Amino acid sequence: DAWNIAKARFVDGLDEGEKRLFTEANIENVFYKASNTEREDQKDSKTRSLLQNIQPLISAVEDYGKALDTYSNIASLYIAPIWGSIRVVLVIASSHGRFYDRIVDTFGRISDILPRFRDYQRIFNGQKHQRFTQKLSEAYLDIITLCAEFRTLLRQQKKSSVKRIFQPLSPALNAHLEEAVVRFRQHRKAVDKEAEVCHMLEEKETRDLVHRNTHIISNCSQRQSKKSYSLSLLSKIDHEYKHRRMQKIRHPGTGSWFTVLPEFTNWLSSESSAIMCYYGTPGCGKSVLVSSLIDGLLSSPVKPEVRHTVAFYYCDHADKRTLDPMNIFCCLARQCVGVSGGLPPSTLVIPEEIFREGKIPEIEGLIELILNAIKRKPPLIVFIDGLDELNDKDRKLVFLKLTNLVTEAGPCAVKILITSREDTAYLTKAQGIRCFKVRIGASTIAGDIDSFVKHAIRELIKRRELILGNPSLEDEISTALIQGAKGM
Repeated sequence: DAWNIAKARFVDGLDEGEKRLFTEANIENVFYKASNTEREDQKDSKTRSLLQNIQPLISAVEDYGKALDTYSNIASLYIAPIWGSIRVVLVIASSHGRFYDRIVDTFGRISDILPRFRDYQRIFNGQKHQRFTQKLSEAYLDIITLCAEFRTLLRQQKKSSVKRIFQPLSPALNAHLEEAVVRFRQHRKAVDKEAEVCHMLEEKETRDLVHRNTHIISNCSQRQSKKSYSLSLLSKIDHEYKHRRMQKIRHPGTGSWFTVLPEFTNWLSSESSAIMCYYGTPGCGKSVLVSSLIDGLLSSPVKPEVRHTVAFYYCDHADKRTLDPMNIFCCLARQCVGVSGGLPPSTLVIPEEIFREGKIPEIEGLIELILNAIKRKPPLIVFIDGLDELNDKDRKLVFLKLTNLVTEAGPCAVKILITSREDTAYLTKAQGIRCFKVRIGASTIAGDIDSFVKHAIRELIKRRELILGNPSLEDEISTALIQGAKGM
């Protein structure tokens, strides 16, 4: 595809040292040269000040990669060539004095265009709005093309001693630098146009939703109809969508190690309310594990009198709606109400009051609804996956409201399990609430990775998609993949 073609064109003609610069580039070292001079580069204040100009570009590309990675796990295919091409061009240009300054200045001017891209990436779901994602991708792809052009011009300059003496800044390079900025302004216009379309589509969906809800309520003459309407108000997110995705990719038997951990068994068997936090780096399988725990509880043959009410929610960076705290508690409330057998007459007014026309909804009302629902069918177990996907402000708000739910539940035990990165551990310092913590490491899930890799290799061999001349290679391949995974 276009990304592989662009990468191949850029790599073509690089010497071995430049290829190494390209393949080893990442966000941490893209600013610096390679080998023994890297430490000196990091201390060079001039280099640091120049490269501060392109920080917005770096941040925009990084956010783009995160958005891709959350729903397709292919970010490295797109992002690594960008880091590599920028790094190679900066290293080549660093020996050309004023060229270096001008190229960094051009990257800086492009950087001024990209912050708006970051805002759009946070607002719109890339999966849902494919044309918008395509326009964004074209802009980021153009960075590799631009770097290839810079590299060619710099090499032409290097070959001609006459040019270096009489034309310190080649007119061709100047023209390309200006053209690059113009191209990215055109990219911005294209992305802005698609963002307007996305905005109109989102507004239309909102109007249609309001119209449907208004139509429903106008025809709700019977109490049962009112109950159905009240539940529909809470149904903002399909909480089972990502759960179904995790079920499909989950290898049978994986995650069983977690269910025998003392922290988990103590949390689950606790007669009082408790919170459990499960920490791990992105990509280590937290969401898949949560789906396994949910299915295990929903399918476990326990006695009816001790059966739990299970509610769950996946925060998904690919769907910006799932990162809204109000949607989180709306979804949890809907599940609790549905499991408890609908709304009793005494609580029917609560959702209608929460979503009354012209009134800004409050999470406190949803917590009241959850508490009323679980009084009929306690205890409650809540799974919140990916709390770290929220911004810091919303993350703190959600955790605060979850602790309020726990403390206000009284004798109705509420168990909450949260998955997140380690850097959110500060949230668990709530007073008076039992809190269990588990940190996942490479060795923790080594058994799951081993099982999955060996099964996948056997399936490939079985389907004859992998043909081995020597059967002993199967073990070598397994070992290499398992070690290379490093807990991911």
